[in-house]
Amino acid sequence: MGIAHIEVDSLRDFIRWMPLKDSIEINLENAASVAINFHKRDIDSVITTPLSGDDYTFLGSLLQSAGIRYKAIALNPGIPELKKNRGARKLTEWEFNRIDELAVEGSVNPCFGEIVNNSELSVDATAQMVLQLAGLNKTL
Repeated sequence: MGIAHIEVDSLRDFIRWMPLKDSIEINLENAASVAINFHKRDIDSVITTPLSGDDYTFLGSLLQSAGIRYKAIALNPGIPELKKNRGARKLTEWEFNRIDELAVEGSVNPCFGEIVNNSELSVDATAQMVLQLAGLNKTL
């Protein structure tokens, strides 16, 4: 069976009108609810979003209360690499500034979970490493 990818920013699209800081808890609750729904059907999930320490604790408590094993894995290729445009997609000014905010908040290099420098890895190699570190032992 496959793995569900829960992109928290996609869930945020439902309430994009709400200021980001006000929406984070709702977005994390929604991500946990989706993961719980998949878990009931024996589908593993990977939730992707930057997390502060408080957000990690909050999301973890929601998942743990549903009996879901979880692990934090932070991808950190370094700030210069994060600020590079990739392919045809150009970073917006808001995204560029958000990277700095996340760095200051500690989300780029958190004090929890495993940190992976993926600056030299392809997208597929990064995904495979995340699955391995998460103990999902599945291939893409």
